[in-house]
Amino acid sequence: MKHSWPFSLLLGAALMVGCQSEPSGPQALPGHDHATPGGGGGGPVATAAPPEAGVHEVAIRDFVYAPATLSIRVGESVRWTNFDVAPHDAVPFSGSWKTPLLKQNESATQVFNEPGVHPYYCTVHPAMRGTVEVIE
Repeated sequence: MKHSWPFSLLLGAALMVGCQSEPSGPQALPGHDHATPGGGGGGPVATAAPPEAGVHEVAIRDFVYAPATLSIRVGESVRWTNFDVAPHDAVPFSGSWKTPLLKQNESATQVFNEPGVHPYYCTVHPAMRGTVEVIE
């Protein structure tokens, strides 16, 4: 069967669009649990662990504590993680606790058992400031 040029062009374009919408990589047929090349066996996919209950994260990134101010409840904790190449710590002005000096990708956790406001800073970079507010 002979087709005119515009019909062939439309048919080719439709086929290309259809091919582009197909999922990439090998696909298992329904009812088949064969492993795919490269080790992906169709089993459960690993996901990030959920955050721990009562643990609040403070990222140290670009010489800033983020979030700079954090409100938590009595008995909860704060985990500081340093993502900078430079070392950092968290030390309250009261001196009641402190984290060790954290290298890149290291973390430290502090539990807060008393209500109050705890402003803190980095001893290596004193302009870095943060606050933990502990409420009942």
